[in-house]
Amino acid sequence: EGLHSFFAVAIWLGIPGAVYWKPLEALLLAGGFRVWEFCGGGGAVPISFLAPAAFLGVASVLGLGWLAYRAWGWAAGLTGLAAAAAMPYLLFYHRSALADGNHLACAVAALLLLVGALPEGFPGRPPRRPGLAAAVSGALLGTAFLVNPASGVLTLGMGIGLLALAWVRPDLRRDVLRRLAVWAPAGIAAA
Repeated sequence: EGLHSFFAVAIWLGIPGAVYWKPLEALLLAGGFRVWEFCGGGGAVPISFLAPAAFLGVASVLGLGWLAYRAWGWAAGLTGLAAAAAMPYLLFYHRSALADGNHLACAVAALLLLVGALPEGFPGRPPRRPGLAAAVSGALLGTAFLVNPASGVLTLGMGIGLLALAWVRPDLRRDVLRRLAVWAPAGIAAA
């Protein structure tokens, strides 16, 4: 937490050469400083560290609930929302300036877009602009990698899932591989 905050303060103060291996995490925290400073709060104070993480935590919870709703209906959506709101991982990491939870908001949004881009992704809802959705999904995962390189594991899991879907469903293979051909380069370009 201290290291994240140190580099965020360096960016906020405009110190040249502030290099960080999780650049988007430091920029998120520095953005929190700027917003808090703009609101008259004084810049680098403890609440300004927490604001971006809290916002992304709420976005993660809403995204997980929305994913469950789109896949299985209202009851599952409300259950998913409640389960995500009480998830210890989210509660722990979104109350601090750590990068471990902040990349999850990008990953959840990417998963929503990716599932929605697949044929039969959400029951009764044909995909709209599946190529664009797959590209934005890949770009979001590339962005998540800049917040925390550990999201590479999530990206790898999604890629393996796409390949497995293409393997077990020959009727969908062509469409799934076309989405993968757009999704992977977009993620690499964003990272």
